[in-house]
Amino acid sequence: MHGGCRFTDYSQRASPPILHRKELLLPANHSLVPAAVELTERPDRFGAFEDTTRIGTRKVWRARSSSLGFTIEKGELVPTP
Repeated sequence: MHGGCRFTDYSQRASPPILHRKELLLPANHSLVPAAVELTERPDRFGAFEDTTRIGTRKVWRARSSSLGFTIEKGELVPTP
């Protein structure tokens, strides 16, 4: 489909897609870029983005981050016990 768009509602999915590397979706001068960069860099230090083809949904991302010893809550990286 060239030149078109479609709407997809993921709100009812048990494991909807997630957005990672949000800073790449924002204009460079957007006020949220620094926070988005930090939210990417911190999990990246744990190796969270080594295989991005496998972290596209909430369920998989939560399992991946948990196995690396952290979770993200309200935009904050939180170590898991």
